[in-house]
Amino acid sequence: MFFSNLLLHTYKSSIKAFPGFALWTCFSAFTGWCALICGIIMGYSINRFNGMELLYYNRYIFFAIICLIAIAIVFSSKVIRSLCFFLLGILLAQHDFNNQKILYAKWRNHSSYTKECRLSGKVLSIPSLQNGKYRFMVSADSLYSLHENDTLRNRCIICYSKKSPPAYGSVNLVGKFRLPLSKNNPWSFDDYLYCRSNSVCGYFNADTIISAKASHSLLSGIMLNLRYAAGKALDKIHDDEIRGVVQAACLNEQENLSINMKKLFFEAGIYHLLALSGFNVAVLASAIFALLFLFPIKSTWKIIIVLAAIWLYLLFIGFIPSLFRAVIMTTIVSASFLFQRKNYMLNSLGIAGTIWLFMSPISLFTPGYQLSFSATFGLISLLPLFIDYYKSRQIKTIIKNFPPQIVADIFSPRFLSGIVTGKPAKKIIDYIILSAAVSAVSFIATLPFLIYHFKQIYLFGLFANIFAVALMSIALWFALAGFILQVIFPPVVPLCMYLSEWFMSVMLKGAGLVKFAPWSIIHLSLPCYEPYLFFSIFILGIILIKKEFRIKWFAYSLPACLLLSMIFIFSHISKQEAQIVSFSLKNNSLSAIKWPGGHLWLIGYGEDSPSQKTYSQYVLPWKYQFMVNKIETIVIPHYRQNAIHFLEPLLINNPGLNIAYCDSAYSQDENFISMIKSNGGKTFFLENKTILEPEPQCIYKVINNGKKTIFILRIFNSTIYIPDSQDSSFKAGIGNTRMITVNKNGGIFKTVQNSKFSPL
Repeated sequence: MFFSNLLLHTYKSSIKAFPGFALWTCFSAFTGWCALICGIIMGYSINRFNGMELLYYNRYIFFAIICLIAIAIVFSSKVIRSLCFFLLGILLAQHDFNNQKILYAKWRNHSSYTKECRLSGKVLSIPSLQNGKYRFMVSADSLYSLHENDTLRNRCIICYSKKSPPAYGSVNLVGKFRLPLSKNNPWSFDDYLYCRSNSVCGYFNADTIISAKASHSLLSGIMLNLRYAAGKALDKIHDDEIRGVVQAACLNEQENLSINMKKLFFEAGIYHLLALSGFNVAVLASAIFALLFLFPIKSTWKIIIVLAAIWLYLLFIGFIPSLFRAVIMTTIVSASFLFQRKNYMLNSLGIAGTIWLFMSPISLFTPGYQLSFSATFGLISLLPLFIDYYKSRQIKTIIKNFPPQIVADIFSPRFLSGIVTGKPAKKIIDYIILSAAVSAVSFIATLPFLIYHFKQIYLFGLFANIFAVALMSIALWFALAGFILQVIFPPVVPLCMYLSEWFMSVMLKGAGLVKFAPWSIIHLSLPCYEPYLFFSIFILGIILIKKEFRIKWFAYSLPACLLLSMIFIFSHISKQEAQIVSFSLKNNSLSAIKWPGGHLWLIGYGEDSPSQKTYSQYVLPWKYQFMVNKIETIVIPHYRQNAIHFLEPLLINNPGLNIAYCDSAYSQDENFISMIKSNGGKTFFLENKTILEPEPQCIYKVINNGKKTIFILRIFNSTIYIPDSQDSSFKAGIGNTRMITVNKNGGIFKTVQNSKFSPL
């Protein structure tokens, strides 16, 4: 009785202290979305960890989904609705899982680049040239193997061909089909998840285009003419690199986007501006809204016109999953403005998120879905709090104790009241402060997902997005205007494209300041999930707590969350065990060992030395999952002249690196030795070979098909070597070697004599 009263009292006190929570429960669409997310996570977890199938037949699942939707509509109880959405999430995950299982069971035998198939369908996207082949999306009318009768209909397939098919036309192709591949290396790109989340069932490499029929519809003709006009307008931009940026940002044609521009956008933390997604939709919608404000049109018609424009833009660009998702979300949110008597942005966000998960429940686990919805949630929930403090005297109270005093004076309401006084200078300050707030809020809301998926924090992006978003929006406005005027009134096009080029050049110069900011990108990985939980509690508390308690919550909960996070992080690090990874590569063999202290050993062996591309695509994603990730030793078994190109960036980024080699030819290569010594590296020549077999406490992980025995040489307590265990020559002969077993602490070694393996 005492405990029940205590719990009841605690609950009532929490509701009083956090009134925002009670307010959120009134938003049925938002709470239903949250329950649906929990159900989807539960549904996929059941299949993933237990291998269970709740309902095998999809028709039963579909019937259950319809019943749950009907119950959620009929009953007004919040608890019943939330329970229905939770069960819906489980069933949607099960339905998606079964569909993929059926697809793979049917097409696994035909899914390779060795069996010929025939594909007939409609081209959904504009063909774009990538690595010498045209890439385009096809909606399949039929896909079948030439040797079997199995067919695949009404599915989206990514196609590659040496010849360009007609945009929006019909094609008949002969080639090879393959299903998406799951990632076979840790933390590498997950092609299977990408395709499933974008409703793509596979890839088709077309050897021959048997027939291609262009579309004769009026709408397709208009879009193709606009595309041609856009190409002519882009020719008015004189700078090749800026033209490539505008072409990529407006038309999704990245073949002319230089490597330098890609690197600049990535390092500046503004690479998201190049991807056709919600940013492009926002730019187009804001421009049309601004034009419509000049005319006496009702807001309802303005929304309808804007929606029509963004759908036409989607047809103009072609089917791109990220852009299609952004258009769907914008349509749902805009429609909620039309049909809700009182529009609540959280409800609109919940409706958009729910509908998208109904279309693709697996999207919940993709970075695109998580980043877009978390950023929107942050702008809805956190930005109003900043504006509230910005317009009140409480912001001065927060910083009054921080020197110098001028900081408090600058942030005082009297100084930052440009909108009220109407002075142009203060309006500019107002805009800068608000832009900085939008950038900071988006950064805070997406921070956990950036760390989890990419292991990176783009600090320079906080500054760059303040001006980059505005300048690039203006540049794209003039570029889009130039595309349209190229058809209507061509003499004005050079002026539009000149202005677009000028604003884009200013933005690129600002982004170029990243060269003077060595702290622009911070690599960070959290070894446990508790810090994400504490961060979420801290942010939700700021949003939901009473206004008068907000500063106290910030002052007390922030250090508490940081302290608890550090405790869990160090506790997890102290319990970490050794991890051995054998990467699955096509032309190279590569293995790595992570010791409990965090030091990494990298071993390349096989026909060729590991390339820089191999390192960036496979090693770095695995390396960045550890908080301490210093590469200590690299071993190169065979002599290759290109080894110096692979080692140079590693030596620059890892001072004092140990380089071990097994071929005496390296000792005679003066360029090789001098390059290593000039970068502070050390060299070792390996003569004796040993074997490593981890004890049961160690984590032994082989990322490829089949099992391998890892053979390792340890010399001077800092060097290892793993030859290819599949090569029989490594197991033949007689010789004395040492068998090393590593305990869970990684610091104690046992040595035994073994004469079954040769010292090579």
